[in-house]
Amino acid sequence: MNLNNYASLEASKRLVEAGITPTTEAVWASKEGCPYSLVSTTDVGKIGGLYIIPAPSMAEVWRELPYSSVLSMAGDGESWVQVDYDDPQKTLESGHRSFNPTDALIDLLIWVRKEAKHDRN
Repeated sequence: MNLNNYASLEASKRLVEAGITPTTEAVWASKEGCPYSLVSTTDVGKIGGLYIIPAPSMAEVWRELPYSSVLSMAGDGESWVQVDYDDPQKTLESGHRSFNPTDALIDLLIWVRKEAKHDRN
């Protein structure tokens, strides 16, 4: 499994902490006391007794984002997120940069969901 196609463990944890748990084709899985490994969800049922954290692919995160969200790539290989396609000057407040574009999309999704909740209140 290519780790670059999926969210890092740290970004996956941030997603869960934000209350976002998408259905994914892969998860970060661990038995008690062991490090996490990226595992296909089809294999999780065969193992049992695992702690799991959804590990979304870039496509799985992208589907959760509103149409106006966009991901931009910098020339140095780092990625960053922009919030509004119509106004590229509006960037994610934290200025998050990540070599993993899926992680950058996760931070954008968390920010967008938080802003949506804020707008409803």
